[in-house]
Amino acid sequence: MQSPLHAIHPNTRDYRSYTDHLFAYNKMFQKNLSASLAEAFGIETPCYAIATTGSDARLEKGPASYLEMVLFLDTHAEGCASSLNILKGLGNFIFRQDGQAYSIENMEVKDLENDRMSECILNPGTAKETRLISPNRVFDARFLYGFDAVFSKAKGRLATELSNDENSYGEKLYDRIKSRAKDHRRIVLTGVQRFKGDELRHYDLSSGVAFYNPSEHLWAFKQGPLRAVQYALVRDQIRVLREGVDPQMILELPRNTVVKLNALEVENASGLSSDQIQELSDHYKYFLWLYHKSQSAHLNDKSSQITFDAAEASKRCKSLDTLCAGQIIKAPERIIIG
Repeated sequence: MQSPLHAIHPNTRDYRSYTDHLFAYNKMFQKNLSASLAEAFGIETPCYAIATTGSDARLEKGPASYLEMVLFLDTHAEGCASSLNILKGLGNFIFRQDGQAYSIENMEVKDLENDRMSECILNPGTAKETRLISPNRVFDARFLYGFDAVFSKAKGRLATELSNDENSYGEKLYDRIKSRAKDHRRIVLTGVQRFKGDELRHYDLSSGVAFYNPSEHLWAFKQGPLRAVQYALVRDQIRVLREGVDPQMILELPRNTVVKLNALEVENASGLSSDQIQELSDHYKYFLWLYHKSQSAHLNDKSSQITFDAAEASKRCKSLDTLCAGQIIKAPERIIIG
């Protein structure tokens, strides 16, 4: 029997201790989820892998986030059951934790033989079908259950796509991700995003007010500071892959953003100094804490606003923007001892 988990409220701790707890909570949440999947499905044919993605995979899931999962299918694997049978089983799967029931709805399905690992298709086969360029969903994916060989194959396919210059696909994708990274950095300094012809104000650095209301596409600090760091990392992951670095060095980086930054420092694989890595990590924790405070206020108090220290946030935004403009990831240098 799984032990109940205890998640703390972001208002009860400072940003550093809150995010430390958050990462541990999410890791245990996924351990329990993996155990439930194993109990529900047992031994199956070696053609699929189930993984989390997004904030789940980064161990950053907040109080208002949906469970994000991906099913990787290797339909050419010997003895593979039909994808329909696998999907049917997953559709009936319900995971219970902390008094809540999580059902797997709108799970993303990636066919290793026919789909691009760098793209995400939302609402497939419907009038709302949308194709997104999102290599970070596989970069950050965290294995839960199934066959690790399928998961590794999916990651390898991603690296091949990003390095491939057939029809200039890899180059064009890299340019799009660089553009996205710049867009999110612009939001960092202004709090304002251009969205479908409208201006959305996610936060105001003058008044110290942040706005969170998903129905109005308002996300507080998600689209600015958090996305800026995430996309700067993806930008650099693609760049060094295309420069010829060993793909495993990039594919095996930790999925958690803060741990990833620290791993780059340990591996001497960052263009930032040790002090800058720690500064960027600290900013990320701070804005993740504020983001979760805004989610909690909306979920528990039905409030679309929170207040924050405008001077502190402004200072951090300027620093974060500068650091994200730098080379966060570079090919690691050999350290010669002796």
